[in-house]
Amino acid sequence: MTTAATWVMRVLWLSLPFTLGEAIADAFDGRSRPVELTGTLGSWVLWALVFVAMSVPRVETLIPMRVGTAGGAVIGVAIAMANDLTAAGVIGVTTCTICAVIASTSLVGDRFIDGSSYGNERRVALRTPTLYALIFVPLAFGVLIAAIVTGPLLLASEQWVLGAVAVVLGAGAGWISARALHALSQRWLVFVPAGLVIHDHLCLVEPVLVRRAVATSIGPCPSETDAIDLTASATGLALLIEFDPPVAMNLSGQPGGIRELSSVIVTPSLAALTLREATKRGFRTA
Repeated sequence: MTTAATWVMRVLWLSLPFTLGEAIADAFDGRSRPVELTGTLGSWVLWALVFVAMSVPRVETLIPMRVGTAGGAVIGVAIAMANDLTAAGVIGVTTCTICAVIASTSLVGDRFIDGSSYGNERRVALRTPTLYALIFVPLAFGVLIAAIVTGPLLLASEQWVLGAVAVVLGAGAGWISARALHALSQRWLVFVPAGLVIHDHLCLVEPVLVRRAVATSIGPCPSETDAIDLTASATGLALLIEFDPPVAMNLSGQPGGIRELSSVIVTPSLAALTLREATKRGFRTA
């Protein structure tokens, strides 16, 4: 299913030059030659780079792919609002939006994150905390898209001072945003031959290996439990992992250093897949 979603997204993205290409050309028609060249060439470069990112499913390409598809959707909607679109243009804008939606799904995220697994690993993403997903992620995406588009177009319009400021500020803000987004994409559960690794910098100072023999149960979390919450307030089906004997963990932002824990709660992006993988790996699932 994850592979199928990725292929659908690639095919749709490949179709954009045939649907949205004319609308983009019309949007820059009548502008100065430098603006026309910058806009047209920039659109082609964005399209090509995003397709390369789609074709190499790894955690390093996940954020560029998601930002690129979101940027394509924003550009498409802006063109639609400013111009009368042909039927092909409408299809192109719709296709851009669908690509951005597919790129943001857990299915595609899982394909890219697991693409960086080594050997007999299986990585499963942890859900993004709700406040991050609703506020920080859209803001960071907006900063990156603005950083890519604004500076070059201002310079092409011979707005030298504003363009230079936009390029410098955009590069700095874009770098910070990209690093933060990439860090969020590196929160995983990792099934390894020895057991399960919890890799989450928001909740743990360092990754923790839970050996298979120590994990007494993995299953949906009941409404009332004394387990330590490692979900970072993410929504979705939470899983309860119980240990015997307790496992030493160094919790982020909490005094007392390393603690011995007998159970924790996590929220993987694909809970059903996580439980299937746990069963396949010999864990006891509830």
